[in-house]
Amino acid sequence: TNPAPTPATLIEVHLETGFLHQIRVMLAALGHPILGDARYTGSTTAHRPRPMLHAASLTAAADVIGPEPIHITSPLPGDFRDTLAALGLSAAAADQHG
Repeated sequence: TNPAPTPATLIEVHLETGFLHQIRVMLAALGHPILGDARYTGSTTAHRPRPMLHAASLTAAADVIGPEPIHITSPLPGDFRDTLAALGLSAAAADQHG
């Protein structure tokens, strides 16, 4: 028999600043660490090789990068999609927000 999937939730986070480890620290402090985050959980939860954290889109303001703002999007990596499927979560919701 297969073990039950690890309870997990796919969330979308919007940041105003880019402090190092900001998302990881805050979610771990709230008792909701990022799946696979060995630094803030002490283990690679459910045998994930890396934290299941992905920047679907980034925007740099015009005054930071140049005369025009830059917006970059990135699809979910295969290992992230595989993890979602193993947990019974849909990648479709994440794809809509890229």
